[in-house]
Amino acid sequence: MKKMHVKNILRSLIVGCVGITAGAYAMVPGMYTGIDLGRSNVKAKPATILTDSSVHASGTGIGERLLFGYQYSSYFALEGGYAHYDAATYNVISMSGTKPAVRVSAFDLMGVGTLPMGANFGLEGRVGVAYVRASSSGSLGCDANGVCSTTQNGTKQALRPAFGVGVNYAFNQNWIVDLMANRIVKGSGVPEANLYALGVTYHFAEQCGQFLC
Repeated sequence: MKKMHVKNILRSLIVGCVGITAGAYAMVPGMYTGIDLGRSNVKAKPATILTDSSVHASGTGIGERLLFGYQYSSYFALEGGYAHYDAATYNVISMSGTKPAVRVSAFDLMGVGTLPMGANFGLEGRVGVAYVRASSSGSLGCDANGVCSTTQNGTKQALRPAFGVGVNYAFNQNWIVDLMANRIVKGSGVPEANLYALGVTYHFAEQCGQFLC
C-alpha cells in the first residue's frame, strides 16, 4: 500500500509538471520574423598566393541572419532566412594589391523543432538546406608570373546541408530571444560557414496565444 501511494504521488507530480510546462510555453500557429547577430566563422581552405603556398585565411568576424517563418505548433516551425558572413581574408598582398578574400552569403530553408523546458525556456534544433554563394577576390591561386588557377577564382554556388542548435526564452507572447549555433556544411566548392548568434524574433500572435491567461 505504501509503495502504491508513493507511485501515485510521483505520477501526479509528473503530470503536473508536464501540464505546467505546456501551459507556460504553448506557442500557437502564426507568422514570425526576426534577426540573428553574432560571431561568424568562414573556414576557407589554404591557398597558393604568389610564391607563398598554403596561406591560411582568417574568417572570424560579425555575421547576421534575417529570418521569416511560420509556427505550425508549439513544437515545429518552418523558417527561411538570409545569412551574411564576414569575409575570410588571407594575410598576404596579391598581385592586385589587395588581400585575397572569400565572401560567403546564403539563403536557407529550415525545419525548426522546439522542446519546452518550463519557466519559458526551450531547447531548439533546426535542420534544412542552404543555397550558398562563395565569391573569391584578390587573385587567389596566382603565382609570381601572374598565372592564376581558375578553380580558385570567381564565384561558387551550391546547395548544402545546414543545421543548428540552441536555447530560447520567451519574454511574453510576442517577443522571444535565442542563443544559437548554426552551421553550413562545406562541399561542392564552398567552405564551411558558422554563425554563433543572439537572436530576437517577433511572433504575430493574438493576446494569450503563447501563454495561459
